[in-house]
Amino acid sequence: TYTVLWRVLQEVSAHFPDSYMHLGGDEVSLNCWQNNPGVQAFMKDHNMSDVKQLEQHYILRLLNLTKRTGRSYIVWQEVLDNDIEISNDTIVQVWKDWWPVTSMHEGQQARSLAQLAGNSGVQSLDLPQAARGHGTGARSAAYVAPSVLSGGLCHLSTGCRRPQLGRDSKGDKSPGYAKELAAITAKGYRALLSAPWYLNNGMEGAPNWAAYHAVEPLDFKGNDTQKALVVGGEAAMWGEFTDASNALSKTWPDAAAVAERLWSPPAKGRPAQKPVEAERRLKEHRCRMLARGGGGPPPGP
Repeated sequence: TYTVLWRVLQEVSAHFPDSYMHLGGDEVSLNCWQNNPGVQAFMKDHNMSDVKQLEQHYILRLLNLTKRTGRSYIVWQEVLDNDIEISNDTIVQVWKDWWPVTSMHEGQQARSLAQLAGNSGVQSLDLPQAARGHGTGARSAAYVAPSVLSGGLCHLSTGCRRPQLGRDSKGDKSPGYAKELAAITAKGYRALLSAPWYLNNGMEGAPNWAAYHAVEPLDFKGNDTQKALVVGGEAAMWGEFTDASNALSKTWPDAAAVAERLWSPPAKGRPAQKPVEAERRLKEHRCRMLARGGGGPPPGP
């Protein structure tokens, strides 16, 4: 298996000159490993009593193989959330928008997120009634990613305002990804943020760009050293509900708003941007894109 993996890494390195390889590590079903006879036999042969030891074994071998290609590496946040020890030069990408984060099985995750939606006054428009928490008093309509039942939910969007699902026992209402960034950088790891910028989860026809533009990546509890470890962000467009018919309209101008936010200096020391100011720039940029055969919907009336 590792021989094949090594050959794949070599081939990827030969075809793509990028400095980084994204090695994944998200949404691992540890329950599946626990119930797989082959996996259990491997663990027994290697004196492993916990599936996290197996994940540790795999991740470290994968990082070492990648290092041999001369590339740096990125992993999803679950690797660190599962208490896996990783090299100190690893970049950890944050994609979850809820808190606390766990390595829950998909079914447990769906039920917990459905409960979160009900408790926060957010009504799921696509969860089956049994999973919706019917009768919990959910009132305001919002979009919940249809992939929630497969564990793919990354954020809830209500157009320009998104519910804060990061509240903890101390009453801290900051987004879950802000707490994750604080935890990752406190351990000395570099971080990459994508949680608030999953473009595929935006509401069709809504001015989602304003919410994306309002995100301040460094707005989390941490010192200057920690904040210097946030190396950037990513606007993600996943393809479960996107194809050639709507890819451009769901990507633009939202991605341009994310780009402007990431290219702009932190909020500290500069006046806050007003949405109307960014809207003028996005309209102008959309005109450029239309002239070049691209586009997307207008960012405003």
